[in-house]
Amino acid sequence: MPADARPETPAIVAHRGWAARYPENSLAALEAAVWLGLRHLEFDVQLTADGVPVLFHDLDLKRITGRDGRIVDIPWPELARTPSGEPERLGTRFSGVRPARLDDAARLLSRHPGTTAFVEIKPESLEHFGRQAVWDACAPIIQRIPRPVVTSFDRGLLERVRDVCRIAWVLPEYTETALAEARKLSPQYLFCNLRRLPPEPAELPSGSWEWAIYEIRSPAQALELARRGVGLVETMDPAALQHRIGQTAD
Repeated sequence: MPADARPETPAIVAHRGWAARYPENSLAALEAAVWLGLRHLEFDVQLTADGVPVLFHDLDLKRITGRDGRIVDIPWPELARTPSGEPERLGTRFSGVRPARLDDAARLLSRHPGTTAFVEIKPESLEHFGRQAVWDACAPIIQRIPRPVVTSFDRGLLERVRDVCRIAWVLPEYTETALAEARKLSPQYLFCNLRRLPPEPAELPSGSWEWAIYEIRSPAQALELARRGVGLVETMDPAALQHRIGQTAD
């Protein structure tokens, strides 16, 4: 990012929606993030046993639903009846929440055409079903999202889809080798976990991409990253970070 184009404060990406307050990847979490005025959302996509793209992060069902099993082994009609209110974390507050399909998220986002959606396709489903099968299931729905960015750790998937949509690569590691691969891929966005960045406050290398750093929890981290050339910071508590960045920047 050119020095004269750097924002004083980075834009906030709602990680799995407003996941600190609502069940992650739920329609409620996405809608609440939009209500906050955020223009960037991220959510995860897995495939069910019968090939339905759903908003779900883990391969295992336990953390989100409280039941045993794997997302890729359960058909959609059964999953649709399964509570997904994160009982261990949130108790019974969201006992009525059920998993959302990618189709449901597309309908929600069609009402908010100014919102950029980072649609992260998870590696577990890619490994289980194969890249082409997963993309064939997701592509017609993603094309109905107003501002989609296909996001993945899997470079092979992104190489397949970069000619038809914007892409974001999630760096598996911060190394010269990975950055060289990023330059070959030429994504519009490059995501990286904060813990993987070098500790020194040097400017991050530029390329075709805008940097997006995730697991941000403090305004000091967010503002320091903006000084290093980062345009987007991702957090599960967008309301708190939004408020604190505003306070710190004043």
